[in-house]
Amino acid sequence: WRIVYMTREAMRDRFMQPNGRLTKEEIDAIPLDYEPRKLDKSDDRTRELFKKAKVYEIWSKADKKVIWLCKGYEKGPLDVKDDPLKLRGFFPFPKPLFATMTNGSLTPVPDFAQYQDQANEIDQLTQRISLLTKALRVLGLYPGEMNEIKRLLQDTQELELIPVPNWAMYAEKGGMDKCIGWFPVEKVAEVLTKLIENREVLKSDVYEITGMSDILRGVSDPEETATAQGIKAQWGSVRTKDRQKEVQRFVRDILRIKAEIIFNHFKPETILEITNAKGMGQSAQFIPQALALLQSPALRHFRVDIETDSTIQPDEAEEKAARVEFLTAVGNFLTAAAPLVTAQPMLAPMFGEMLMFGVRAFKAGDQVESAIEKAMQMVAQAAQQPQANPEADKAKADIELAREKAGAEIEIKREKNQADIELEREKMMGQQVLAQERTQGELAIKAAQPPPQVMQ
Repeated sequence: WRIVYMTREAMRDRFMQPNGRLTKEEIDAIPLDYEPRKLDKSDDRTRELFKKAKVYEIWSKADKKVIWLCKGYEKGPLDVKDDPLKLRGFFPFPKPLFATMTNGSLTPVPDFAQYQDQANEIDQLTQRISLLTKALRVLGLYPGEMNEIKRLLQDTQELELIPVPNWAMYAEKGGMDKCIGWFPVEKVAEVLTKLIENREVLKSDVYEITGMSDILRGVSDPEETATAQGIKAQWGSVRTKDRQKEVQRFVRDILRIKAEIIFNHFKPETILEITNAKGMGQSAQFIPQALALLQSPALRHFRVDIETDSTIQPDEAEEKAARVEFLTAVGNFLTAAAPLVTAQPMLAPMFGEMLMFGVRAFKAGDQVESAIEKAMQMVAQAAQQPQANPEADKAKADIELAREKAGAEIEIKREKNQADIELEREKMMGQQVLAQERTQGELAIKAAQPPPQVMQ
C-alpha cells in the first residue's frame, strides 16, 4: 500500500460518479486530515489552503483487488476495483531494492551502521589534527628589553644587519640561543604524525568492512605489480556484485512491467504509431507476428526476456580485452585441434563439445555461440559420412581404367572385324557384279557376230 495526499478537488475527479462510486456530498464529508508540519498554526486560512486527505491505496494480491480508503471516512472504502492492470505479478511495481538486512526484518540497515564507530573515531581524530595543525607555528619568548630580537623576526628583510647597543650584555646572556625560548613545535609535529597514522588505520578498517578497496576508489600504488592490483580489483568487487545484480534485476522488472502494461492496454495502432513502424523498412513484414507474440500473455512470458547487460554501461576497454582473449583462445584451440580432426575425423564431435565448453565461459562469445554450434554440427555430420581412402580410390580408379581400356580394345576389334566383314561382303558383291557383267558382255558379243556361212 501507499499513501496519496489528495485535495478535495482531486478526490472529486477521481472518486465521484460516474467514474467513481461516491457522490459530491459523500466526498465533501471526507475529512482533510493532513497538513504540512511547518505551517503557521495561528493562520487558519493558510492551514485550510494546504490541508489534504490521506488516502490509502491498497493492492490486495489475495483477492486481486485495489482498495482506496480514508481513515476518517467511516462509510466504507472510497473505491474498489478488480485487478486494473492484469499484470502477471499483480503488483504494479517490482520487488523493492534492499540494502543490508537482518534475518528478522525487511527494514534495511544503513551501511553507515556497520562502521559508525570507526567513522566517529575518524571525526574525532580529524578535529584533533585540525587543532594541532593550527598550533604548528613558530612561537617563542624573548626578554622585553631586547626589541632587536622582535625586529629580527618580524620587520627585517633579506641581508639586513640589525645593530645591538648593548652587545656585551647580550653576549653575556648567551646570545640568541639563550635569549629566545622557542615553542616545542617538534612535539606537536610528533603527535600530529601519530594522529594521521591512526586515522589511516581507521580508514583501512572502514574499507575492510565495506569492501571498497583502493582499486575501486581509483587509488593505485605505483610500487605494486599489475597482478597485485588485479587481485585487489577482482576480490574488492565481490561484495558489490550482488548489489549490481540486484539493481539490474530491479530495472529489468520495471521494463517488463512497462511492456506488460503497454501490450495489455494499448491498441495495436497506438503501439505502431509510437514505435514508428512505417520507417522500419524490410523489417515491417514481421510486425504482425511480433504483435501477436507480445499480445499473447502465455507466449510473451515464455519468449520475451530482457537481458541485464542492456541496463549497465559496458567498459569499452574491458570489452575489447574480453573479445581479444576470446579470439585468441578459440584460435589456439582450432590450431591445435584441426590436425587431429583431419587425421581422425571421428574425434570431431568431441572437439566440438570441448570448444563449446570453452566458448560458453566467455561473455564475449554469446553473440557467436550459435554460429559456432552450427559449424560444429556440419563438421560432425561430415565426419559421420564414409571417408575417402586414397589407396582404395587409386585401385578402384586403376580397375576402372583397365576396364575402360579392355572395353575400348574389344570395341576396336569388333569394329575391325565388322569392317573386314563389310570389306569381304563388298568384295564378293563386286566379284558377282563383274561376273554378271562379263557374262552379259560375252552374250552381247555372241549376239552381235554374224551367223557362220556354210561352205558349199
